[in-house]
Amino acid sequence: SNSRIIEIYKSTFGATLEVKTTHGKKSIRLADVLYFESDGSYVKTVTEKETYTERCTLNEIEDKLGKRIIRIHRSFLINKDKIQENNSKEVYIEEELYRLAEAIGKT
Repeated sequence: SNSRIIEIYKSTFGATLEVKTTHGKKSIRLADVLYFESDGSYVKTVTEKETYTERCTLNEIEDKLGKRIIRIHRSFLINKDKIQENNSKEVYIEEELYRLAEAIGKT
């Protein structure tokens, strides 16, 4: 049915994440997120246009987003859909090279 297709589309493409900004909270599309980087007790959510910093852990983000993201290092989670190329040691996202501290797993 149509509603089922819309549901699948929303869960795949419409997934959003709430981030804190200087003006309050904002919903951003998971599809726009490149990666998450841990920085002490904060996590940076990096999109193509902006970076948001929030007090939380990568584990909390991993629990929330599950299979849509991959941990490539103890302080890095990347959006699986943004991987352009990868091998056992490195991954490219938006032309940027990120070295892997762990095996990337199945992509």
